[in-house]
Parts: sequence; C-alpha cells; structure tokens
Amino acid sequence: MNKRNLLLILLLASLALNLLLIGGIGWRMANARDYVQPLVPPSTGWILRDLSEERRAELQPAAREGFESVRPARMEMFRAQRRVNELIGSDSFDQEALEDAFAQLRELSMDYQALSHERTTEILELLTPEERQAATEFVRRGGRDRAGRDGPRGRDLPPRNFEPDNDQRRQ
Repeated sequence: MNKRNLLLILLLASLALNLLLIGGIGWRMANARDYVQPLVPPSTGWILRDLSEERRAELQPAAREGFESVRPARMEMFRAQRRVNELIGSDSFDQEALEDAFAQLRELSMDYQALSHERTTEILELLTPEERQAATEFVRRGGRDRAGRDGPRGRDLPPRNFEPDNDQRRQ
C-alpha cells in the first residue's frame, strides 16, 4: 500500500468519525429537553395544576399574588441576560463589560431565585399533606406526564416508598 492510498484511507476514516460526532452532537442538541430535568418548574402554576377545580379556585389569588410579586425580579433578570447576549454578540468584544454583566446576571438570578422560593414556600404551606405529596411527585417525575413515560428521560421510576418484591429485586 503506498502513501497516497494510506493517506486517502486515513482522510476518509477521519471524515467518517467527524460526521458521526457531529451527528451525535446535533441529535443530542435537538433532543436536549429529554435530558434536562428542572429541579423545580419556573413558576408556581405547577403546584395548582393537579388540584381539583374548587381547590385551584381557592388558591388562585395567592398564586397570582406570588407571581405578580416575583415578576419585577424576573424581568430584571431577563434584561440582564439580554445585556449579556448583546455583549457576547458585539463586534467589539469588551471582556470587562461582559464580566460585569455576568456578575450582575448572577446577582439578579440569585435574588429572583430566593424570592421565587419564598413565594413557592408560601403556597406550599397552604396545601394539605396529600396535595404537597402530589406536588412532590410532579417535581420528581420532571413535570407533566410525557406520553405515558414516568420520570426523567422516560425511565419508569417506582412510586415513592416503593418496596420491590423478590422477583423485581432479581432483575
């Protein structure tokens, strides 16, 4: 085998490997939502979603008040994120300005998160233990039931406090 044939084979192998990697990365990015499980959804609406209509109506004013009180902090955080995006996309890169914008975004994000957690706690405090258990299950499975699949990435997770029988332990 001469050098030219060896070089051609290596080039084709390299091209095939690169295409495989690019395809894998592209597929992963296209399906990223299947691999990301938020710890807690971004608003408190999820707490009320699985409740009876009467109970939802009863708790709706508290949920709305909580959402409205958090909205200004959320908007500030979004403005800071837009500023970061603008600086990243700017023709003239300013590292110091970007670092300042990231610092502001971190601070506003932490403020928003703390306020959001306070409001979530206030609403959860109004729930019965059974309703809080339903909210826990909602978060545990990563949100709404996705096409009949339980849990993150479609894994079937056993219910909380589940004790497998002997047949299931062997699997």
